[in-house]
Amino acid sequence: MVETLSYVSSSEFLGAATTRWASLFRTQVPERAADFVGRLYSPHALRVGRVDGFDMQLGGFEFGHIHVGAISYGSPVIAQLAPQQAHWVFSRLQRGTATRGRHGRTFGAGDASVLAPGETHEVHLSADMQLINLRIAHEDMIRACHALSGVEPGGSLGFDDHLPAGSAASEALHRITLLLANTPQYAHAASVCFERSLQEAVMFELLLAWPSAVSGYLAQPASLPETTRRARDYLHEHCEDLPTVGDLARHCGVSVRALARGFARHLNTSPLQYMINLRLDRVRQQLQAHGREGNVTEVAHRWGFTHAGQFAARYRNRFGELPSETQRKGRG
Repeated sequence: MVETLSYVSSSEFLGAATTRWASLFRTQVPERAADFVGRLYSPHALRVGRVDGFDMQLGGFEFGHIHVGAISYGSPVIAQLAPQQAHWVFSRLQRGTATRGRHGRTFGAGDASVLAPGETHEVHLSADMQLINLRIAHEDMIRACHALSGVEPGGSLGFDDHLPAGSAASEALHRITLLLANTPQYAHAASVCFERSLQEAVMFELLLAWPSAVSGYLAQPASLPETTRRARDYLHEHCEDLPTVGDLARHCGVSVRALARGFARHLNTSPLQYMINLRLDRVRQQLQAHGREGNVTEVAHRWGFTHAGQFAARYRNRFGELPSETQRKGRG
């Protein structure tokens, strides 16, 4: 088995000829494939179903700080991904299937997923699997969220980890990949500024199209009255301290009743419900990122939910699944 470099056709992955697409790596040696892909995304090991059919190909390009990659293996493989802290990896399956864990959720053609910083996964990939990845630095996503909403988001961004084919998120990811691949490379000093602007627009679209813990936050009015804005920002910055409505009113220098009127008028909810939803979001983020650490009860207690039945009902009502299901997915 000889390692070679070979061109990976952009039409094979994207369905179109592109400007920036290039071959990055090809090998028939599983250990070399694991090493190269591990340095590009996160450390991981590969278990190959049929070594004689293994033919890993990776194409892609850099666009500013964003890396676009397309990968196939030519053989059934199991990829065990170790946690990394620096990047989000948004993925769209072009062909074949991918299953998280031995009995986890199976992704088909057109489905989209995301690997969050700090997550660990075991993924079972079919021999005909072809995958597009968009790697974006976590700090860039945080800055984009801040620019879009006007405040610094607390904790993880909490992107949903499975979006079906045809969903806004899946279509946005496909459209973004084509846009970046077809954007010419200009030989001008100003092209750096141009690419930076387009990179920011890409992150804005992902934040708007991809359901996440900050989706409701981004849907709020761009301009809020001073008191309501201060209260909202305080909750996001101090959610872990579990402030009460009274604490919030004192911080803003208004009565509880005035605070409630502001939230009802401008955010269509109460301060208490806003706090509960925010804490539920943080529970979900922790279960998704650290499914193996602790248990659901411990995580719930950390965020102020001490009544198990009430917590489970609220969680299911907000996310459409039980917290134990979220934790199981987090275990990969």
